[in-house]
Amino acid sequence: MQTGYIEQNMIAGFVTRGGADIKSITATVAIGAGLPVKQDSDGNAKLLESTDGLDAMIGVVVRFHDGWTLQVFPQEIGVLSTGYIQVPAAASITPKRNQAVYYDATNQVFTTDNTKVPIRAVFAANGIADGCAEIQVTQQIVIPVKTTGS
Repeated sequence: MQTGYIEQNMIAGFVTRGGADIKSITATVAIGAGLPVKQDSDGNAKLLESTDGLDAMIGVVVRFHDGWTLQVFPQEIGVLSTGYIQVPAAASITPKRNQAVYYDATNQVFTTDNTKVPIRAVFAANGIADGCAEIQVTQQIVIPVKTTGS
């Protein structure tokens, strides 16, 4: 059973395990690797906003590097809709495995703060490493574990 992260030096947008479902979508502006996106009315990727709900997210942008070329828009980007991926994490959190994931749109980091945007994901390991965390993105809404005594 995994109790820590797979890698010590994590980089946002890296897919950490095989079997991920990655789709291609058009982006008309730069979107950072490891950030959650939704689809706008024209079908383009758009960064998740603080007013979005759980059903808005279509996935997390994967890291891609094709040399030192200028970005020209529109361009195709890869978005992980299910699987394990490294994402930027709030410095103050110490997530637990299977804990619900939220997105702080103001600071563009993932967090355990349930006042932020809910994400279809759970943290994949305990702890925090290098400002990144590993999450498991799911197709289904994650059902929180019932706490006793409430």
